[in-house]
Amino acid sequence: MHWRPAAVVAGLALGLACGPRPDERDALALQLADVSFEVRSIDPADRDFRDLEPLSRSLTGVRVVLLGEPTHGDGSLFLAKTRLIEYLHQRHGFDVLALESGLHSCERAGDAILAGRPAREMIDAAVFDVWGRSAQFQPLVDYLEATRASARPLELTGFDAQLTGSLSTELPAEITRALGDRAAAHPAWFAALRRLLESASRWRKADAATRGEFAARSAAVAAELDARGGEEAAFLAQVVRSTERNAFFWGHADFEKPVPAVMNVRDAQMADNLLWLLAHRYSGRRVIVWAATSHAIRNRQAITPPFPDPGMVPMGHHLHERLGAEAYVLALVGGEGRVGTWRQGAWDLARPRRGSLERALGALGGDARLLDLRAPGAAERFAWPLSARPMGYVPMLAPWPRLVDGLLFVRRVEPSTERED
Repeated sequence: MHWRPAAVVAGLALGLACGPRPDERDALALQLADVSFEVRSIDPADRDFRDLEPLSRSLTGVRVVLLGEPTHGDGSLFLAKTRLIEYLHQRHGFDVLALESGLHSCERAGDAILAGRPAREMIDAAVFDVWGRSAQFQPLVDYLEATRASARPLELTGFDAQLTGSLSTELPAEITRALGDRAAAHPAWFAALRRLLESASRWRKADAATRGEFAARSAAVAAELDARGGEEAAFLAQVVRSTERNAFFWGHADFEKPVPAVMNVRDAQMADNLLWLLAHRYSGRRVIVWAATSHAIRNRQAITPPFPDPGMVPMGHHLHERLGAEAYVLALVGGEGRVGTWRQGAWDLARPRRGSLERALGALGGDARLLDLRAPGAAERFAWPLSARPMGYVPMLAPWPRLVDGLLFVRRVEPSTERED
């Protein structure tokens, strides 16, 4: 059977028809009315972008738009993200899409798509399957396919330090070719790299000496690649540095008792990879970032306690320190319905709390609404902190303009489902 995007979108649209309850048109909703606007559709096939045009005023001078999601199982929000990506590409010249998947694999996949390889095949070979095999992600894959032969294609890359997809297995051979006769000087390093590529769990079983030697020799390999000169060697050097950080992360991470000094390694390296891409591979280009909101935000410490792991520093914080207002973070969030990945099943969302941004945005009507916190006077008109739940659907009190630049609220959401091949 073939997957039919129209059927998926139509099914989700059935859940987007409930309107506001008059008793909820409270003071907060009235405050939000002037700095938010109704989004008519989350259907990627709807390319009449007039409903999104109010966002244009806040995109002046923006080079990077980060589109965040509360979980990796928000099927409706995948569709909404895709429509936003099409809008940013067609109306504002954003022509690079950076996914939260492997730097090496996604960059190779992007090159292959431009060279004529099928986009779905390359996505499957590079991207985490929580997105790659999601039916609601397929309109984005189709868009990559449709634009590649155009005068200005949407180009694919990635920024995660993790080694994702089957394309990552080609990394040792690529580095061997780039190093030439110097590759023979690093047999232990290549053996450790292959072990890391086999699985993170196998890498965690490596002894401390193996992990330590890999870290030391990674610096030497990266330096040799840099010394070779040229764009390709420079890219592989960045991949080597990124891979060493990934190896450190997996060698030390304790997910039961997370230590910020370790857990921050991944976000710091993701930011470093993105900044490297902006400075070198895509210099002067405008970039869209697809990521979890927990990675995209800044000033996580501003969330009102109790909040777990306040010492964590997200990728978005590092980007904000370097890019400032050139980075715009738009967090997407659902109101009611169900969320869940195609692998792990779905769960019901509780209705947003009274006094929350989501409840107030819902009271203004419409199926979706975008709160632009960079709109003139937007941040100043509210008594912060306010409640919202853009990360894992956990209600949090925060001065949200310090963490994000906008919030796209979708009234009713459905989970991510597996595509039909």
